[in-house]
Amino acid sequence: MRRLLSAIKLHLTSIRSSNSSYSSSNHYGMYSRSMLLLLCRWKDADIMEWQYACNALVDVCSKMSEHLVSNQSEIVKVDLPHDQDDHSEWKHRCVALEKELASRDELKNSEIEKLKSENSWLQHRLSEKLQQSRHQNDVIDELKRDLIESVQQTEISEGRRLCYEHKIKILEEQLDKLTLSRVPETDMFEQRSKESSLKEQEIIDLNAALIVLRQERDDQFKQYQEEIARLNLELQYYRQSEHTNLGSQKILQIQDELVQKKKEVALLQDVIEEQYCQIQSLRKKFGLEDIENAPHLKQLLGRDLDCTSRECVQEFLT
Repeated sequence: MRRLLSAIKLHLTSIRSSNSSYSSSNHYGMYSRSMLLLLCRWKDADIMEWQYACNALVDVCSKMSEHLVSNQSEIVKVDLPHDQDDHSEWKHRCVALEKELASRDELKNSEIEKLKSENSWLQHRLSEKLQQSRHQNDVIDELKRDLIESVQQTEISEGRRLCYEHKIKILEEQLDKLTLSRVPETDMFEQRSKESSLKEQEIIDLNAALIVLRQERDDQFKQYQEEIARLNLELQYYRQSEHTNLGSQKILQIQDELVQKKKEVALLQDVIEEQYCQIQSLRKKFGLEDIENAPHLKQLLGRDLDCTSRECVQEFLT
């Protein structure tokens, strides 16, 4: 090994000298012939040293190759069990992964089935809700139709009331004309008898009109009470049941219609009371007896019949 190191050292010195000589190429004329011979001998010595170093390296490589060939069989023998262990381990891992994938597939399938069942249940509930909303809309439409019919009947009764008021005004004008007209003293008795007969006939007509109007008012009042009770029951039903925002709006609309209906009932009560007071004033003017059915009217109206305030208001307006 020392000789190898010395040979490498000589090689390095030769490289240095060659580099220096290359750096100063074409300057051999500067050296003498003896110096050039010495340099050649050094080169020959370097070549010999390199040849020796190469031979030594060849010997070392051959020995190492022999050593490797001898150890190769042992390495193969040692590696075979290790490879078998790795193969069994990888096989075990593959089996475990296959089991895990199978379990994941089963879990995924179960989740899919669960979602399908939930979806079908939700679709069923949605169809039920749609049917319920349609039923509610049908009921609300029916209530609307009933309210429209009741309003139309109220308008008809309002027209009849105006007709009766017109007739009463005509009768009052005729009575005023009869009281203001002057007749001769000879015909006074006959005129008074005629006037009394006319007054009695007018009173009979007024009583008949009042009875008809009272009967219509009783029928309409009962009908309104029944409709109000039915609508209140339906409102309670819709409040207890589940409903959408549209259903709540419909209920508010029905409540408004109920309030309007109550106002119409109150207006009809005022009309009945006003006509009663007009007939009462005519009876007082002609000196007839009071109406016998006043308690019945009080019971229907739910309040006392106060005609004094109305007479004061009419006198103030006139």
